Amino acid sequence: EFQTARGALVTRFREPDRTLAEAFSRRWTAIEEETYDWARRAKLADALEAVTLEQAQALAARLTSAPRLAVHVFGNNHLAAFGENDGSGSVAIDSWEAWRAAQDVWGDVELQ
Repeated sequence: EFQTARGALVTRFREPDRTLAEAFSRRWTAIEEETYDWARRAKLADALEAVTLEQAQALAARLTSAPRLAVHVFGNNHLAAFGENDGSGSVAIDSWEAWRAAQDVWGDVELQ
């Protein structure tokens, strides 16, 4: 089942554009995101072909236990009305960058 799903994704990434609109959209995205990576889909297909079932299962296990950040926007009087604990289990953080840096979600997973 894993090999079938992986093979389908690889095939999808290797499919040529069927219309001019698809070709334009894919290339425009690379320009808009300033990646200019015209071979991105081929690189993804190559990377997917190298992934084993064990690697996918290990990543899934890490992601299901990873900390999550949910952003809630409240008015200025929220903390004054509920105090530091509003009963939701939420914790106020001063810096999302500091929170993110403190999380060991990816560990030794190399993202390119």
